Amino acid sequence: MKNSREIINKAAQKSVLKLGYGVFILILIFCSILLIMQGNRLAVIYTAIVLTVINVILISLGVYFFIGNQRQDKKKISIRIAKDNKHFRELDFLMKEAKIYRDSSLGLESMSKKLNISGNYLSQLVNKLSGYSFTEYVNGYRIEDAKSKLRDPRFINYTVIAIALESGFNSKSTFYNVFRKNTGLSPRQYRVLQLQVS
Repeated sequence: MKNSREIINKAAQKSVLKLGYGVFILILIFCSILLIMQGNRLAVIYTAIVLTVINVILISLGVYFFIGNQRQDKKKISIRIAKDNKHFRELDFLMKEAKIYRDSSLGLESMSKKLNISGNYLSQLVNKLSGYSFTEYVNGYRIEDAKSKLRDPRFINYTVIAIALESGFNSKSTFYNVFRKNTGLSPRQYRVLQLQVS
């Protein structure tokens, strides 16, 4: 109930504002016509000033309403994202079960096409429900996969780079940076430490 009242009040405020500017512009135009009809020498200068003021008002109105509409659109999109979102559930399934993160070419656009939603919506969805950007979200799965392989004796003959590639990374530097950020260790240090523990 409160939201509908706020919406009505905002709409009424915008209408009154538009009406006020319209009346002001009409008065300025009427005064300009009267001065020109009287043959006043300053009428030309005054008319130029009035037209400039009218242009500034119209431009500022256009910018005001354009920006207001954009903010409303962004609010509407973020409001629609529920915690139990079917697209996020599908993404989560593809990550956990299908291990789609192992595809090094996986990106926001390719994933949004798989889910049949826009990239912008997918980005907002992941950001709101996971608290991470899309890249951070995918790299989190990749790092967990790499950590699992680094501590698994079956992968002892794999180089660290081979494990990174198997986990979906396509760059050694990105892998090392993300791994260190996540664990505080380099992949080699992590491997040695985990193999000593087991």
